Amino acid sequence: MQEPGARKYDVVIIGGGPAGARTASLISRAGYRTLLLEEHECFGSPIQCAGIVSNRLHDLVDIDLPVLNSIRGGTVIPPNGQGLELIAPEIKAVVIDRGDFDRQMGERAIADGSEVLLNARCIDIKTVGTLVHITYRNNIGGEEHTVSSSLVIGADGPRSLVREKMGIDRPKEFLYGMQAEVPSELISDLRDDEVSVYFGKAVAPGFFAWLIPAGDFVRVGLCTSGGEFPKRYLQGFLGSLDISDIRGLEYISGTIPLGLLETSHADNTMLVGDAACQVKPLTGGGLVFGMICAKHCADTAIASLEENDQSKSFLGRYHELWTAEIGREIRSAILLRKIFLSMSDKDMDSLVKILGEEDLSAFLVSRGDMDFPAAASKVMLRKFPKLIKFAPHLLKAFL
Repeated sequence: MQEPGARKYDVVIIGGGPAGARTASLISRAGYRTLLLEEHECFGSPIQCAGIVSNRLHDLVDIDLPVLNSIRGGTVIPPNGQGLELIAPEIKAVVIDRGDFDRQMGERAIADGSEVLLNARCIDIKTVGTLVHITYRNNIGGEEHTVSSSLVIGADGPRSLVREKMGIDRPKEFLYGMQAEVPSELISDLRDDEVSVYFGKAVAPGFFAWLIPAGDFVRVGLCTSGGEFPKRYLQGFLGSLDISDIRGLEYISGTIPLGLLETSHADNTMLVGDAACQVKPLTGGGLVFGMICAKHCADTAIASLEENDQSKSFLGRYHELWTAEIGREIRSAILLRKIFLSMSDKDMDSLVKILGEEDLSAFLVSRGDMDFPAAASKVMLRKFPKLIKFAPHLLKAFL
């Protein structure tokens, strides 16, 4: 990984997470000089993900997934504690070692020809004529360097500097998450092939809490919204699980952007992954969507370099491509999230009770889709219209 100095690149990608690394791999394979800047000292650190993904991820990446566990379903626990178990006969998802996954994705980008700089924090971006000048600071020595490129791709997360500097709108909402890794023996009643999801304003206002078995440990976490920060809620949740000694636990935290950006591009610029808000509003997951969009981003970047056109108009095809594939799901999920936020704890108790009816629970087990839950919800509402009573005006609009 050599120091590029003031070299010119075809593409500079800011952010070495999976979306950035995947985009870099695909562009490099096409023969274009690609630089990937990552602010941390290594790929895969810090970890900011629960690490449960659908089987679709296998087909979207060129690495072997570092699988820790396989999941067949889970239990939904509403505020009244009367849980609903939804278990399929087949594997529905896997739990991965997210740090190892990120490291493999970064190493794959290098193997495919990308130049990589670690400990390189982007601090400024300016467009001069037809080029973008990217200034970064070395986190170890503090030296500043500038490189230039025809195209900059922001894969720099929910608080994207690229998005800010290039004048692209911010996400509509942020979730705040926190998670601890708890030894499995401390949560002995959790089956190793199912997750548990807890709802309630006292548990995780604006979202939910989770238990995800991952081999020798269980990932225990939650997200909050509406200005509520997760630390005290996670401590309370751990206490409800009779885990009183929390001093030795390893914690991670992160921010999740929600919404659908009107644009994910500008002159000489595209955004991908969390920077582009390519996240599922109902679950907060972004890996599958990020990998889908990385392919569209790379394809558009390659086409723009072939045509020597990095205008906003030309790059707009990227926004059209990815929103055509997942935009409807995000829009529908945003509406369902509004309904969720409007529900009281009693509403949630009633909803879970109805979902436990045999025909409904069978539908959820057979047709549920963790990547496209809004699309599955639309089918379910048409099949079981009694659910519309929870938010008739919004749900009728949803349909």
